[in-house]
Amino acid sequence: MKAIILGLFLAIPGISYSQAPVTLSDPKPSFIALTVSNIDSSILWYQDNLGMLLQNKVDSRERGFKQANLIRAKMQIELVELDSSISVLSLEKHFSGKNIQGFTKFGFSVTDFDNWYSIMKNKNIKFVGRMIKDSLTGKRMFLVSDPDDNLIQIFEEK
Repeated sequence: MKAIILGLFLAIPGISYSQAPVTLSDPKPSFIALTVSNIDSSILWYQDNLGMLLQNKVDSRERGFKQANLIRAKMQIELVELDSSISVLSLEKHFSGKNIQGFTKFGFSVTDFDNWYSIMKNKNIKFVGRMIKDSLTGKRMFLVSDPDDNLIQIFEEK
């Protein structure tokens, strides 16, 4: 009997035994979460420099974390301060010459690009590199970093 069943499997090579494809709805941007070294200074930075509004803040010292949610239009940022976290810069120093895998940056598009660029320059926000123009799309972009060196890319929306 086992030989017959084995023979059937070998004789019918075109049969697929995988599940039917799953159809998923289009995801919508919801939020990004960032681990920060000081939640209070990070809240102020995102409020002052990106115009984010504080929705709520939780201080759970007994569980070793603080957490805050900020929002502006459809962009939501969750900031988390953990007692047990270490900075990416300390890892990069320990593993000299190595790039860390994982989060790289987040970005958003703005219609008043020149205004954003000018205001951030005037506030002496830390820029990473210089403003560039994409040769394919013709759109400009620049990178800034927050107090914990999380990168934020601002894109020109045309």
